[in-house]
Amino acid sequence: VMGGVAIVYDCVGSADTIETALRLTDGKGKVVVIGVDTPKRFEWTPLWFREISLVGSMGAGVEHFRGRRMHTFEIFLELLWQKKIDVKPLVTHRFRLWQYKDAFKVCLNKQSSRSIKVLFDFT
Repeated sequence: VMGGVAIVYDCVGSADTIETALRLTDGKGKVVVIGVDTPKRFEWTPLWFREISLVGSMGAGVEHFRGRRMHTFEIFLELLWQKKIDVKPLVTHRFRLWQYKDAFKVCLNKQSSRSIKVLFDFT
């Protein structure tokens, strides 16, 4: 494949998916690894030959909370259920499904739209 895509989000994080992502990414592109799998070896050559940026992102883990060891998602859901967290202010835009083009434009232009969370309303 000549060229490639500018950015790949790897939501699995396995050796196979990281290697595939590196091969699909264009020179000077970026691979963002979000998923986490058991570490294994993979072919690094595309990374340095094509000057690809490999970036990791993780926003969850296991924490000590109220005397228990809990995953951060469990903590969030517990606080949400107890109404100690209100996520409604984070929803800045709602669209009907047929307005998907407008919804994607808002997501892609966060600076001008000032969007945080964009939802499809199915009611």
